[in-house]
Amino acid sequence: MWNNARSLAEGASDDDVGPEPRTEEAIAAPRRVVVLGPSTQGLGGVAAVLKVVLGHWREPAFALRHIPTHVDGSRGRKLLAALRALGRFAAVAAARRVDVVHVHFSANASFYRQSVFILLCALLGIPRVGQAHAGAFPAFYKACGPLRRAYVRFVLNRLDRLFVLSQEWGDFYGTLYPRERLVVVPNPVVVPPSPAEHARGGDGPVVLALGRLGPGKGTYDILDAIPAVVARFPTAQFWFGGDGEVDKVRARIAGEPWADRVRLLGWVEGAEKEAVLRQADVFLLPSYAEGLPMALLEAMAYGLPVVTTPVGGIPQAIAHGETGLLIDPGDVPALRSAIESLLAEPGRARSLGMAARRLVRERYDVGLVQDRVAAVYAELLRQR
Repeated sequence: MWNNARSLAEGASDDDVGPEPRTEEAIAAPRRVVVLGPSTQGLGGVAAVLKVVLGHWREPAFALRHIPTHVDGSRGRKLLAALRALGRFAAVAAARRVDVVHVHFSANASFYRQSVFILLCALLGIPRVGQAHAGAFPAFYKACGPLRRAYVRFVLNRLDRLFVLSQEWGDFYGTLYPRERLVVVPNPVVVPPSPAEHARGGDGPVVLALGRLGPGKGTYDILDAIPAVVARFPTAQFWFGGDGEVDKVRARIAGEPWADRVRLLGWVEGAEKEAVLRQADVFLLPSYAEGLPMALLEAMAYGLPVVTTPVGGIPQAIAHGETGLLIDPGDVPALRSAIESLLAEPGRARSLGMAARRLVRERYDVGLVQDRVAAVYAELLRQR
């Protein structure tokens, strides 16, 4: 049956998809929300968002059910997951066991895959909310031809509400979708009870980057900045946690005199992610495009001083010199200078980190974001 927050992961049973009795108790039961998005077992920012949402849902008026529409792996595995999700959703819809559908999408294949569910919900008259995640969506839309652009606009306009991560993203999506139906809903974060302790055991300061390794996240800009930083701070360590171009990064640092100052952690999550966040002194995310990255919000929640770029929704979270440091994408000298300033002034670094932690608690705490989402669900149901 419907739980407070439930995920139909790969291989889960569909035994509970049959119709429910319409008793007085059922009428008073929580309204049912189907959440469509990637598997929470996958990698990436959207999976991280869903993991937080589903794991910390506490709104008694609504029960969530997650149907994964995407999994990591081969094309065949992805196609099978999408078809399985379509079958499961069709069964739930046919049994009239859904009151609202919440579709999480990004760009490229993700948008086209989720568009099938959006159009199906529109055909069936099911209230539907879309949530846009990808920092690459403008580039995706620009690369589309006239027919595909028309299709993107058509699909978006079949949504009753569109959640965007920041006002900046609202300005973009407002050119494709009615502004009056846009709702700013930032990514949620769980604020730990205590900030990072910087428990590195005397091995030198740790500069941490989390996310997919590659040019989009500024990985190679960080590598270009390392020699000068290490020349001034010989014990500094640079930790990279993420998937992506791991082999290319390993080849790039091979033979460098500072190679022993770099650690490639692979994808980190759960307790391992918490451990590295608690050991870090500075967090880096010099991205070229973003929505509102979960890794950034998590670092802020742990009280880490951050160096990042003013792209996507990041300016809503980072005020330069107040809650972090902002540099232009690709500006390696500015990146190097920002890192060195934080390592040279630990008191200032801690002040920036604690201001960031306060901001996250005030704006991005999972309970606050949940309240905003639940209010939109309730509004749509009242209109029905």
